[in-house]
Amino acid sequence: MKWNLLFLSLVLTISCYGQPQDSVVCLPKSDIVTLANKIRLLRDSLNYRGAIIFAQDTLIDSQKKLISAQKDQTKVANDMVLNLKEENKVLNDTVKLLQPKWYDNKWLWFSGGSVFVTAIILLSK
Repeated sequence: MKWNLLFLSLVLTISCYGQPQDSVVCLPKSDIVTLANKIRLLRDSLNYRGAIIFAQDTLIDSQKKLISAQKDQTKVANDMVLNLKEENKVLNDTVKLLQPKWYDNKWLWFSGGSVFVTAIILLSK
């Protein structure tokens, strides 16, 4: 009996607070066609924008791949430059070790040239 009263009160509450007939909106056919056309235009616009967004995402992905490839190439080039600098330093040290010390002695060259010129002058007389 208790459940029957509860059910009855629930049904009465729902029926009392139902929507009145005045809240139903009926649109004329021309307004419905206009709204349908606007909805179709919006849908087409969204599809077009979706295609643009997809193309931009594809472009961004390709640019990211290109950037990562360039970073790899830059890293390889930097490693090659470092190796070349080290090799250059080693070669310069080797040249310094192998080059004779008298080769850069300016006094030796000056005195040798003086002796040579003097010998030419004395021999030409």
